[in-house]
Amino acid sequence: MYERIGRIDPNNVLGLLSKADRLTKEGKFSEASAVLTEAKGRTPKNVAIRRRLAGSLVREEKYAQATAVVEEGLKLTTDPGERLALNDMKSSVLVNMKDNKGLWNC
Repeated sequence: MYERIGRIDPNNVLGLLSKADRLTKEGKFSEASAVLTEAKGRTPKNVAIRRRLAGSLVREEKYAQATAVVEEGLKLTTDPGERLALNDMKSSVLVNMKDNKGLWNC
């Protein structure tokens, strides 16, 4: 359904999310990140988009960018549930980092 929306209205956020999901399933993480970045630009406070974008960036091993996406989202919300979701994603990004010596070798 959302893919159909995307064909009718290429700028629709749900259509963009569907397209990003399809690209992710195909292993096209860079393309998925570009689509999610576009979606984030349309709805900058959308936590689900930020989480998906951060996850896509992690798959590309772009940890600094993924962290920045999450940190920016944390600055935009005071909602406890949204902050929890974003902090959860931030933890996931940090766990996935290949070089995390400064975090874990205490």
